[in-house]
Amino acid sequence: SPTKTKSPTKAPTDLRFWELKSGSWGNPLKCEITDDELCVTDGAGNYGKGERCIYIALRDMILTSSGYFETDRSRNGEYDKIIIREKFYFTDLDGKHNFPTSLTLAAGDTVRWFSDGFSENAGYRLCASSVTNTLSPTKSPTKEMATSAPTPKKSTEKQRKRCIVLKNRAKKNKMIKIKASYVTWMKACNKIPTERQKKCKANSKKKRSVLAKRVANKAKSGIKNCNIKWG
Repeated sequence: SPTKTKSPTKAPTDLRFWELKSGSWGNPLKCEITDDELCVTDGAGNYGKGERCIYIALRDMILTSSGYFETDRSRNGEYDKIIIREKFYFTDLDGKHNFPTSLTLAAGDTVRWFSDGFSENAGYRLCASSVTNTLSPTKSPTKEMATSAPTPKKSTEKQRKRCIVLKNRAKKNKMIKIKASYVTWMKACNKIPTERQKKCKANSKKKRSVLAKRVANKAKSGIKNCNIKWG
């Protein structure tokens, strides 16, 4: 007979990064905590209309955009957005309001997600990591531990190449998502009145071009950082 295995024990509350609180309307199933409770996301596929999510940080953390961050384009975040400490993060033309490379959050900070009732895009996946390594609770830090910086790992060619591979892989995955979104946009254009289809398709092509250029520039910058860090 097959061997029965025990269900994994849920992590203690003091080890979790997030608590989820959903808003007053929208689909609560689209507010998710994933990856062993490290990441918050709107779920698989494009986000829906009228979503409201509130995530509370339970620990100090470093927050990064992992995999994708794409909202409906706007100038001032009037459509879809992530809000942290009253600052808006969203997709715009010049990239000034895109989610940063990393962001430090304190315990009690909130990450809020809002989507309007119109366009749907890839959405977000934001992942947390510890700010510092936690010392054993039975030991007190010595003066030397408090003042000495950790010894950096030796840079190697293998690490540099691995870094570049990961950046190119991320670029490829994002390009695939852009292509899939473009197909969806073009199908939507075919359903509107004929006199508006030409402009709709032109806007879709322009949007695809802008997103692809942004991804390419970000990948180029990431590879440059790989060469600086591991070169």
